[in-house]
Amino acid sequence: MAAYRLGKLLGIHTIPATVERKHAGSTGALAWWVDGVLMDQKEMMKKKIRPPDIVDWNRRMQTVRVFDQLIHNVDRNAGNLLITRDWTLWMIDHTRAFRLQHDLRNPKMLATCGRDMLQKMKALTIDDLEQHVRPYLNRGEIEGVIARRDKIVKFFEDQGAAALLTQ
Repeated sequence: MAAYRLGKLLGIHTIPATVERKHAGSTGALAWWVDGVLMDQKEMMKKKIRPPDIVDWNRRMQTVRVFDQLIHNVDRNAGNLLITRDWTLWMIDHTRAFRLQHDLRNPKMLATCGRDMLQKMKALTIDDLEQHVRPYLNRGEIEGVIARRDKIVKFFEDQGAAALLTQ
């Protein structure tokens, strides 16, 4: 739930819609099934399939990498990046994210960022997160997102305009 809602705040539309639902007395998250899946990234790599537009693919991968650093995703793997027939890259499974750490997991994964995404990250406040991701994240997890956001913003500001992409 938190990843989907944060993604929406940042203009990321490649996290399946997720809603809270009750089933058999338990509350959980229900995610929209991604239609038209061609393969996951694991299969793509195994079969050595190249994307039709490598520049667009790299831009999409950088969005994944920036987002994963922001949410401190410790379980991003090629099996939870789905590729649809139109080569949209969908991020699924954020169950091992939103840690308390304030440091980036792997800052070397950062290379470029969309200008719009960076602007939306800069504008993100604790109040925004409280409003959109409570009760899914606690205060410490929200503070972790903000601390990592600050490091990501600083990284890209230090890199200058060459590291920012127009989307």
